[in-house]
Amino acid sequence: MYWFHFSSDLLMPLFSLIGLLLIYLGFRTIRRHRYRKRHWVRTKGQIVDAHIEVDIDVVPFDRDDPVDTSYTRRLKVRFYTASGEAV
Repeated sequence: MYWFHFSSDLLMPLFSLIGLLLIYLGFRTIRRHRYRKRHWVRTKGQIVDAHIEVDIDVVPFDRDDPVDTSYTRRLKVRFYTASGEAV
């Protein structure tokens, strides 16, 4: 007989712990967002360079998805700090 099945006594505490963990992570994410919104300085930036890299991987024996394509976008952004220094 298996040690775990769907009517196991371990199932309810396990899901309760997972639920509490998800609630904790949600509150932590909200607190971080509120801190950043209050204390970080907003600035506007200007895109000075953009580059798109395309990587095509052809798999000859895979009939369902013969081509796997991935795109990488790289942007260079110029913005100014609170002291006026260009970054």
